[in-house]
Amino acid sequence: MKLFLTRASLAIPLSICLLDIAYAETRRLEFEIEPIIILNCVEKVNYTINTYQLLSAGNNNLQSARVTGASNRSVRKIDARFSADTVLNATDSAIVELDIKDACSVRGLGRGEGFLVDVKAVDQGLLINPNANGVLKVNDARGKPHYSGHYANQFSIPQDRIRLDREINLDVQLRVDMRLANGSGRYSSPVDGVFSIEVSAP
Repeated sequence: MKLFLTRASLAIPLSICLLDIAYAETRRLEFEIEPIIILNCVEKVNYTINTYQLLSAGNNNLQSARVTGASNRSVRKIDARFSADTVLNATDSAIVELDIKDACSVRGLGRGEGFLVDVKAVDQGLLINPNANGVLKVNDARGKPHYSGHYANQFSIPQDRIRLDREINLDVQLRVDMRLANGSGRYSSPVDGVFSIEVSAP
């Protein structure tokens, strides 16, 4: 009886030693990621219209100038293109085109079809000057990625350009009607935003 107990006690440390070297291994891992869209836009743009160029522009001429816009991230550049009659209250449209460089950026992961981008002016797209009782109306908003050559209300970003670690910068063009501008001074939006960008993964 005594001999049996001794053998049993010797077997216990041996079992513990075998457990110390046992391990498990994960053979397969499946990972599914839903589409991810990260969109950032400037919060504020300040621009000054060069009225000399505006008034000297003919119906068929486009004048160009460059002014500064500011955002919460960094200073932006805006290209302003003017097309107007010799007087601002002419019967024809007095349109100012504002090209906002790097207005927004997008990155993320799509489903394979890329991203679909819609750009439009918001319903309350008016700029108001309370000192002159005048308004500027944003008639249209269009956008384009940096690798594109033209603006559009709707465009797509190919899947092979979309990554999480690389931004795609988007420019936005606003068409502002100045016929109801009754005086000089600061015209500003009474609401947050005069244009909107919607990015979706179809």
